[in-house]
Amino acid sequence: MNQPEYKAMIFFGEVVLHVHSLLHTIFCAGKTNSLIRGQIAC
Repeated sequence: MNQPEYKAMIFFGEVVLHVHSLLHTIFCAGKTNSLIRGQIAC
């Protein structure tokens, strides 16, 4: 595997991770009706 593909894979992995944690935070915030409490709960 060459370098650009490897970098793209790492970048994609990080994006997925960030989106997942963001969705998780939003879900918790909706459940607790508070963004700050939602972040602490997660």
